[in-house]
Amino acid sequence: INQKIGYTIGILKNRKEQEKRFDELDEFDIKVASKLLNNYVEDSIRFGYSDLNIEDFLGSVASETKQVEGWSQWKKIMERFIKRIGE
Repeated sequence: INQKIGYTIGILKNRKEQEKRFDELDEFDIKVASKLLNNYVEDSIRFGYSDLNIEDFLGSVASETKQVEGWSQWKKIMERFIKRIGE
């Protein structure tokens, strides 16, 4: 799980460095990204999700991270995912 979180954060950092449009407003914050990913994991554990379920989700997040248009969109998507845990 921690490796997948690190991998996703690495993708975000690389996109910020290599794609100006990814963070046009210079709002990217690695601490916020880490907190969102860790909140998802913690909330998932609280709701009884298995490690495999969490790892599968984080794999999907990594793929999505490569596709989103920008930091703000990624952040909104993660906030939505966190709100939906347990629904």
